[in-house]
Amino acid sequence: MTTNLLLSVAATLVVGVLLALITLRVARHSILWASLLSPVSVVVAMASGLLLGAKLMVIEGVGQYLLILLATALVALVIGGFVSVGSNRLIAEKNAELERVRRLREVDEGRRELLTWMSHDIRTPLAGIRAMAEALEDGIAADPRRYYQAIVSEAERTTEMVSDLMSLARLQSGAMAV
Repeated sequence: MTTNLLLSVAATLVVGVLLALITLRVARHSILWASLLSPVSVVVAMASGLLLGAKLMVIEGVGQYLLILLATALVALVIGGFVSVGSNRLIAEKNAELERVRRLREVDEGRRELLTWMSHDIRTPLAGIRAMAEALEDGIAADPRRYYQAIVSEAERTTEMVSDLMSLARLQSGAMAV
């Protein structure tokens, strides 16, 4: 009986390990199919142990049957646990990848917003400088000194923005430390 019990448990173990490997392979491509295959793997592993146990011996009493059932159920439970842990690990990896992609999209969106903002904030003072310079050139400026001061002030402000933008670009490229 002990030999038959060991063969029954070995059959459960071999079939279970093979099905666990197959399930994990499937999980790399489809978590849905792996989640459907996991319980089937446990049932098939358990059934193989019971079937072999029944073929190897004529079960004389309920005690032997329960012993075989208990041994194969424990092995099948362990195999199911390994499949579950492997599937959960793959799910966690896929979720981490999705989160990484989401963060990259957020960063990209932030860059686009920054460029839009910088484009607007650089064009506005440049348009003012151009208008004041044209007013000076045409001689229609009531107070030329005030126009010159405004031009210098706006040029300095624009220079600061461009300098900040360049510093940001150097930070992002890693050429400058924080």
